Amino acid sequence: MTEQIREIVRVNITRETVALPQTGFSTLPIAGDSDKPPAPDVIVLTFDADIVTDNVITLKVNGVLITQNFDTDNDTTMAALATKIQAESPVVTAVASGSPNRVITTTADGDETAPVFITEEIVSAGASQAGIVNVRTPAVRTKTFTSLAAVDVIFDTTDLERIAASIFFAQDPHPTSVKIGRVVNGNDWSDEITLINNADSDWYFIVITSRTQADVEDVSVLIETLKKQLHNASADSNIPDSAVSSDIASVFEIAERERTITMFNELAANTYPDVAWVAVLATKTPGSATWNFKTLTDVTPSDTLTDAQRDTILTAKNANAYFTVGGRAIMREGKTAKGEFIDLVHGTDFLESQMTDAIFAVLAAADKIPFTDQGIATVEGAIRATLDDFILSGFLASRPDLYDGQPYSIFVPAVADVSQADRANRILPDITFRATLAGAIHEVEVAGTVAV
Repeated sequence: MTEQIREIVRVNITRETVALPQTGFSTLPIAGDSDKPPAPDVIVLTFDADIVTDNVITLKVNGVLITQNFDTDNDTTMAALATKIQAESPVVTAVASGSPNRVITTTADGDETAPVFITEEIVSAGASQAGIVNVRTPAVRTKTFTSLAAVDVIFDTTDLERIAASIFFAQDPHPTSVKIGRVVNGNDWSDEITLINNADSDWYFIVITSRTQADVEDVSVLIETLKKQLHNASADSNIPDSAVSSDIASVFEIAERERTITMFNELAANTYPDVAWVAVLATKTPGSATWNFKTLTDVTPSDTLTDAQRDTILTAKNANAYFTVGGRAIMREGKTAKGEFIDLVHGTDFLESQMTDAIFAVLAAADKIPFTDQGIATVEGAIRATLDDFILSGFLASRPDLYDGQPYSIFVPAVADVSQADRANRILPDITFRATLAGAIHEVEVAGTVAV
């Protein structure tokens, strides 16, 4: 849906250093390869009467015609039909059940790229013909959970998805729900995340249960092409070592990954502090809160590191860590591998999405927006309203001192300045704005003098 809107409204916002609906921007899927929930395509054919002499059952499995004539009795006929259905790819099982057999349940392998459809099912000929009800439940790649108890219905306590979900729900605050995405065990992680995104793109953050560096690197390459963020944590002792440049934090820092965030934590091999961090911040309006200084539940601080090791993690390798400072356990520093602050990347993505939606809403709600100066002003109004909202949320700062008494500046062309070709094609080009990020205070310096 978003890509369809972008065919009509194209907003691109860049960040400069100056001297996804909101629910999607706060949504985390935990992607794991325990193959749960299995969630294959399930098709249930329910016959409302027995199959009788001379009946002919016809149906199509993914367009392939199957014909089953009455054979001996109802149960024999239904079992024979199930066998024929199961012989078709990518059907895994087809079972006739009931007493008498009036239900055939068909399952596929759960890959939404190879679905199973049964169509055009009918019973003909014979003295009477049973009716058929066809109910299909498609395969899913993600499932939403609102409690750990709901997760426990599907996942075992030893499943990595469950371990990660437990720390999500342990945070206070945490979002009302978390998604768990299904990765087929043994498949390439990047390919599987692509399938998750194709099936359900309504998310912004992602954590994968694998702690294998190659898997995380693989997913990072994909996420950098999307307006989303990959959060990962690692217990690799090479991360605090300034002499090593092959660890995961170094690899991402060297590659200047803008949408990949790494946390070092000695217990990350068996726990998910990255999930805890996302859970706490995902409760905030995107861009309204710094990721620095946040306290997490059930996360052990890295308090045995030397000052030099801390500096290597935070500064040299643009990673993040959980330390005790002044008696309080807090996250430091809130940066991506490129050195960008996470809240600025998140907030800018959200601003672009909200502005796109606002302009589209104006275009779609009107009979038409005329290509006049008044019509252009209507579009400008949608842009201004969005910027005003982001000033209220704290992502942008009102800076009349920079913009001739206005909180920001916007340029929209007059109709007379738009080319005839663009007017003929009904394209309004060349709208620009400048606004100032509110930023955040992370360090304070005070110089004072006291005297008697």
